[in-house]
Amino acid sequence: MSSKKTKKKRIESLIHITDALFKNGILDGDNYSLNKIVVAELVEHYYQDLNYYKSCYNIEDRINPAKIAGLMASVIMRYKPLRPKNSELVSYSRFDGNDKLAIYHGIVLCSIKNDDALENEEMSDFINNPIFDKWFDMFRFILRKQNHTPETLILVFETIRSFVFHNNK
Repeated sequence: MSSKKTKKKRIESLIHITDALFKNGILDGDNYSLNKIVVAELVEHYYQDLNYYKSCYNIEDRINPAKIAGLMASVIMRYKPLRPKNSELVSYSRFDGNDKLAIYHGIVLCSIKNDDALENEEMSDFINNPIFDKWFDMFRFILRKQNHTPETLILVFETIRSFVFHNNK
């Protein structure tokens, strides 16, 4: 896939997933918006990281969704594309929208099958599992408070892909 197509696909997926999170009330669309300029910057950074990983690990073909999820989560947390609409109303230190976006975006990417369809039932089962909230809070703690690398995030998403979406090959 060409670099232009790859970048376009990542931008579209991020916008689409953000819109779905706003629609479902997971993200607060009244107070926050997705900054498209920042999205373009973070996708450029993602693409550079992607090329580095492909070169470093001799990956010539399509990279697996867990790696995409980890790389994207890393740049989402670095660039923070969700911005408050009114800076007087919202404190960045308490805002968790980018954490939520990074995690849910990664989960959706991990659920993609080879035919580009989503494993909606498995995704729903995972998100509605009684231990999901505790897992989510621990993952959010890692994103906010711990030093993490893209490799760390890739490992988390690879685990999700292997155990939750195990039908994906």
